[in-house]
Amino acid sequence: MRLRGVRTVIRLLLLIVMVYAFLMLLSVRGRLTAARAELEGTRKRAEMLQQQNQELRSSIDGESVEETMERLARERLGLVRPGDEETYRAGD
Repeated sequence: MRLRGVRTVIRLLLLIVMVYAFLMLLSVRGRLTAARAELEGTRKRAEMLQQQNQELRSSIDGESVEETMERLARERLGLVRPGDEETYRAGD
């Protein structure tokens, strides 16, 4: 009779361990899925940035350093050369 009680306790402990292991497996699986999604997003962003980098390189390949600096100064800073006419578009 005592042996039967010990077996029941052992079975109960094994069941608890198995349930715990199953829950841990689900947790790891969820984190793995999230990590895969993050990795995919990072890969897409890297691909997009590489494409933008290539486009920028292509846009400046035909320009000298001085031409590139002047173009960027005009586009980004709104600067003009002395003697050039400054024009504004409506809405700017």
